[in-house]
Amino acid sequence: MGLFSKTSKYLEYEYMGHRIEVHNWWRMVPTQSAATLIIDDEIIAKNTKWSHINPDIPVLKGSGLSESIKSVEVFMIGMFSMKFALKINGGLVYSEEISRADEWQRKLFGHKTF
Repeated sequence: MGLFSKTSKYLEYEYMGHRIEVHNWWRMVPTQSAATLIIDDEIIAKNTKWSHINPDIPVLKGSGLSESIKSVEVFMIGMFSMKFALKINGGLVYSEEISRADEWQRKLFGHKTF
């Protein structure tokens, strides 16, 4: 991850026959980022705000998507590398292990997802 270069992260997760994808990229200088939530090849949500700073706030979310997916929320955290957490129907279904630096960020906001 360079200061001026574009860095990206991708997650693909299967849930009850649905393919969930999260695409995220960011650049430090100039400060830019974009995230997209895709379920079964349909774009559900996009976000172009620099928003992974507070892991209490979902970066992407959607609701009323199918019989098996009533709601989905994507959380992000990362001081030096991005990590994802995914909640479906209010339950945590996916969370990546965080580093000590990420632990500091998590504690700063009191977040319990990661």
